[in-house]
Amino acid sequence: CALPISLSVSVPAIKRRWQNIFERVAAVSPDLCPADGEGTRGIQKRQRVLAYIRNHREELRPFDFSKQNNKRK
Repeated sequence: CALPISLSVSVPAIKRRWQNIFERVAAVSPDLCPADGEGTRGIQKRQRVLAYIRNHREELRPFDFSKQNNKRK
């Protein structure tokens, strides 16, 4: 019998996290994450952002590993 796992994360903390994500996405791609006043609800924004991330994984954290490896040598 597995016990449920509690993460102890409050709803306001989750909302703040999503708001920060929306702000970062809007800075890079404003058309992907329009402002609330434009008739887009939170769940629609989340679905749109998640779908984009699933289809563009390479853009999630663009990072040149070759430069990082050279610094370590």
